[in-house]
Formats: sequence, C-alpha cells, structure tokens
Amino acid sequence: MDLSDTPNPPDLGGTSEELFALANAVAAVIGGSVAIEDLDHRVLAYSSVPGQRIDELRRRGILDRRVPDEPAPQRQYREVLAAPGVVRPPRLAPGELPRAAAAIRAGELPLGTIWAIEGDPGAGAAGDRALLDGARLAALHMLRRRSSAELGLRAREEALRAALCGDGGAQEIRFRLGLPERPRLTLLGCAPAAGGPDRAGPEVVRLGAAAARHWSAVHGEAAVATVGRTVYVLPCARTTAPAVPRTPRRWWPGWTRPAMSGRPRSG
Repeated sequence: MDLSDTPNPPDLGGTSEELFALANAVAAVIGGSVAIEDLDHRVLAYSSVPGQRIDELRRRGILDRRVPDEPAPQRQYREVLAAPGVVRPPRLAPGELPRAAAAIRAGELPLGTIWAIEGDPGAGAAGDRALLDGARLAALHMLRRRSSAELGLRAREEALRAALCGDGGAQEIRFRLGLPERPRLTLLGCAPAAGGPDRAGPEVVRLGAAAARHWSAVHGEAAVATVGRTVYVLPCARTTAPAVPRTPRRWWPGWTRPAMSGRPRSG
C-alpha cells in the first residue's frame, strides 16, 4: 500500500489539518515520511508527500494510529525526549530505514516527538533544521489544542460533580454536560483497592488524573470527577455500555468499581 497517495484527513482523533501540513513541509525537505506523535505514542499526523521514503514500521504506525508498544522503542523515546536536539536512533529491525527524531517541547514541558525517515542521502544540516523547526511549530499547535481541551474537561468535571452532589437542576446539568433529552447513561465509579495507602489522598489523585487522561483520549466528551475517595466517569451519551467496563484496568491496576447505569431522574 502506498500511503503517500492517501489524502490527509481533515480531522484524525482531534488533530486538525495544521499538523498534517507541517508533517508534509518537513518531509518535503528531508525526503522521507514524517510522523508527529504525542506522549502516548499515538500518531497525531503524518506526511503524504509523493515519492517519500517509507517502511513497513511507519505504515503500521499510520494504519494503527499508534506505534507498537515494545521495550526497544520505549528506550528510543526516552532518549529522544531527553536530548536537546536531533537524535538518530539505531535501527531495530531488518528493513527499517534510518530515522531522525526530535522532542516536541514547550519550554521544559514534553508534549511529544517528531520522527522522520531520512532521505537518500541523509537529512543533513538542512533536514535537522527542518525537523527542529517542525518540533517548535508542533509544540505551539499542541499547546493550543491542550488548553482548549483542558478547559472543556474542567467544565465537564464541575458539571458531573454538581450532578453527583445534587447541586443545580437537571436541565442545567444536562446542558453543561451536553446531554440529549432523556439520555440513557452509564456511570462508572472506581476507587483505590481496599486497604491501600492514602485512599483519600495521593492514590485517589493519581487515579483521577489517569482516568481523565484515558477517557479524554478514548471519548473526548466524557466527564470525570472525584467525589470523596471515588473517581466517577460519565462516558459520552453515544458510548455503548458493553465497551465501557473493560477499560479501567488499562489506566489503573488497583481499583474497585461500582458501576451504575440507567436514566437520571428529572427532578
């Protein structure tokens, strides 16, 4: 499959065309396929320049929207994120083309990585400059998206907490959560395992942060709120119930879960 002929989608997992255009611009200088990834190794954008060099690993990452979660690539990511400039990691498998990578940062805050398959010959000084410039521009875009997403997440958190605590009317809460009239909902509740340390302290805080990261990636309209020692998740109204209960173990190993589903009362 020649992915260079694949048109860039206008929106892929919440990523706008700007990152795709940026990936194309860097690839045009370097000569090889470019991928922009977040810290969870999700492919946010990729280049589609005709004639760009590409290998099977990059094709898999683009088609799966994620880089395979294996130990050797994880070490490479740590190296790239720790380096101040361009890194050229060793090839990990036969048939893999040489790569150059750079961290995407906002000051000291890591946001992701940008990877380019090097052209033939290598990228050289011009390619390195293009990769670093691409990383700086990607940081601005990702920060802008992060700020917008965090504002929405915080608004939904406050609305869900108000609903759980009985503050505000049903109409107001439904409006703040963006729910349709008389929705059918599933509410998940999870808490650190019984007997664990600091059940109402740091463990609950970390659980809430992990839940927010997971659900914002899986369902951007989900609401997550902590009340007491329990973290509650209200997936978006379009989420089907069978897909929900299996996911919490992926973002926190020690948890207990009372799950509730049904229609909210209209009073």
